[in-house]
Amino acid sequence: MANEDTSRILEMDNSYVFNLDFSNLMVDIGKEIKVDVEDDNTLVISYQNLLQNSPLNWQSKKFDLPKNVDTDDISAVFMHRVLLVSVKKLNRPKQTKIIKVTMA
Repeated sequence: MANEDTSRILEMDNSYVFNLDFSNLMVDIGKEIKVDVEDDNTLVISYQNLLQNSPLNWQSKKFDLPKNVDTDDISAVFMHRVLLVSVKKLNRPKQTKIIKVTMA
């Protein structure tokens, strides 16, 4: 996206929300914005700037996902030139691992 980073990540109670501002770009939802998950741990948002008028000029932004997310429960909404991608947190509580100490 332009020269400055126009993305934010917000942690909510039940999800993480990735907020990307496309105000400086000419993009058309559906054809020029794609959201994918690679290897179950990387969120990839790809887009094409229509002002550059080249079908080969795809750009992407990658985010490492936290370990406590459900990659099967992701939604995306494009509204007012802003893309919001919501990734739900897993409902299981964090496990505490107990390490047994042995006497030498």
